[in-house]
Amino acid sequence: MEEKWTSLGGHLEDLRKTILQSLIIVGIGFLILLIFYQPLIKLLPPQNINSLDQNLLILGPLEGLFFIVKMCFWMSLALTAPFWVWSWLKFILPGMKKNERVILIPFLSLSFFSLILGVFFALKITIPIANQYLSQFNATIGQNAWTLNHYFDYLFFIIAGHVIASELGLLLLVFVHFGLIETKILEEKRRIFYVCIFVLSAILTPPDILTQLFLAIPLIILYEVAILYSKWRCVKFNLT
Repeated sequence: MEEKWTSLGGHLEDLRKTILQSLIIVGIGFLILLIFYQPLIKLLPPQNINSLDQNLLILGPLEGLFFIVKMCFWMSLALTAPFWVWSWLKFILPGMKKNERVILIPFLSLSFFSLILGVFFALKITIPIANQYLSQFNATIGQNAWTLNHYFDYLFFIIAGHVIASELGLLLLVFVHFGLIETKILEEKRRIFYVCIFVLSAILTPPDILTQLFLAIPLIILYEVAILYSKWRCVKFNLT
């Protein structure tokens, strides 16, 4: 019994060290980005669009500071991910079986690729088109005067939605690959999944149809790819 509690105490100590190490890594990244924040602002998606006659507004003395802090924190969390993920891997790998370790590394690699793909799609396709559409729509009912904090929250909302959607698409392919979801179920439940995709798109994007379609259509295509991959897998491995 004493050995059990000693082992539990050791795991809790390792967990505490892992959490502390992750916080330090993100904190260091945050401080570095905070020092060089000015070049980062230029990386934001285009702001000066046709019906937006001025730069983004700062409505209070602290709004600009809060914006920089939020931007640097989220960018630090993303850019330092390989380092703090490695810290957590060192914590969980000793408790995993060999076959589980073999699966984990490819899954994390694909997950990282899926994350990059979601961010790229959001920045290069959805956000520019959504900016143009929303600014023109707003211009018909009033004057566009977007604030810095609202614009950043809007960007984060769209990017996070695309990342979550891309990771869910990857998870579906993983389930198909390991036979956790059969082709028959994917085909029979296609309509239900389509409805779920549009509901998910409505939740993860601003309330305009255009932006929702830009998220829903790739997910529908990915769903059909999952069905084709499941059929190919069944033929190749003679699965029923």
